[in-house]
Amino acid sequence: MKSGLEGILAAIKHLYSFGLIHNDINPANIILNDISTFILIDFNSYRSIGESFRDTETKRTRH
Repeated sequence: MKSGLEGILAAIKHLYSFGLIHNDINPANIILNDISTFILIDFNSYRSIGESFRDTETKRTRH
């Protein structure tokens, strides 16, 4: 479990290095692949670090 969390934290850090924030991290957006690596998915709700939350509401995908 610890290595899985480390992988997710590494993904968050990688996004942050590009000035991005994943705006919807939850269990439904974390999958386990066939080599037991956790993967962060669903980047439809990302935002730029300087962008307000209100700005992201217009960018989200409607289902």
